[in-house]
Amino acid sequence: MVRHQNLLVVIAFLWLAVIIFAVKMQMHQVSMHKNLSKHITFQNDSPTVTAVYGPYVNNQANLLDLWLPANAETALAGTSYPLVVFIHGGGWEGGDKAGISCHAPFNESGFAVASINYRLTHEMPHPAQIEDCKRAISWLRSHARLFKIDPNRIGVWGFSAGGHLAALLGTTDDTKFSPRELPDNASCSVQAVCDWCGPSDLKTIAQQSGPSYTLSNEVKLLLNGSAEDKPELADEASPVTYVHKGCPPFLIMHGQDDSIVPVEQSKELARALKSARSACTLEIIPGANHNFISGKTINRVVQFFDLVLKKHG
Repeated sequence: MVRHQNLLVVIAFLWLAVIIFAVKMQMHQVSMHKNLSKHITFQNDSPTVTAVYGPYVNNQANLLDLWLPANAETALAGTSYPLVVFIHGGGWEGGDKAGISCHAPFNESGFAVASINYRLTHEMPHPAQIEDCKRAISWLRSHARLFKIDPNRIGVWGFSAGGHLAALLGTTDDTKFSPRELPDNASCSVQAVCDWCGPSDLKTIAQQSGPSYTLSNEVKLLLNGSAEDKPELADEASPVTYVHKGCPPFLIMHGQDDSIVPVEQSKELARALKSARSACTLEIIPGANHNFISGKTINRVVQFFDLVLKKHG
């Protein structure tokens, strides 16, 4: 009888401990959301937010916009959406998250969409840009529950310099270029990559461009010197350096007549991925120059993420 009573006391204490732990976790979540609300702006009462994801807020470097599917606010508990993160181009020295205006097809297909800013080269050279991209992915993953994002289904899509950063995200792991402090130690890995005409090898781009090498100054600003003068740093900043078996699926798209980033850059990256037996699809757009955005090419990107991320989930 005494033994039975002791057992009941132990069970009661265990239940009490579970309840206390649950209450503390709930209080932590409320506190986190209250603190987070100071850094989030809801735009016109729509499921669109602007948030601070890191410490570098000068020139809006560590800001992101997030568009949620129309039914996100009323979705059932347990519902989560795959996320596509857009990284703008601009030669690493310009551009802005506001440059994306095609989030609607992704939202309509059931994706959350984020567009991020990052430090530009006039603020800090490499690796600041990829560090910020990794910080943004980690921040979004650490707040996945709040925004009903599936942390296991995050894809990234970049254009030009943004394509270069997207490819770096896809080819490197959590240990390379990761900031010292990540939100809640959340991973900055991605599960799919769409690279639109991004530089992939800073050691070969000048030769491949020939006399029409227009990115010389941009690369110098990125590396704080030329690739010829800093070959090790050029190698470090090149996505092809890190290609390995197990990279997430890639869709690489490039204009055949690109006069800014030679199409050979995308061919080189595709060859490396295929040699490593990582899934990669290279699509060269006939007659297209550097900017080939259209309803057709955007739908192709939606289709890619639809196949990979929804299958992944």
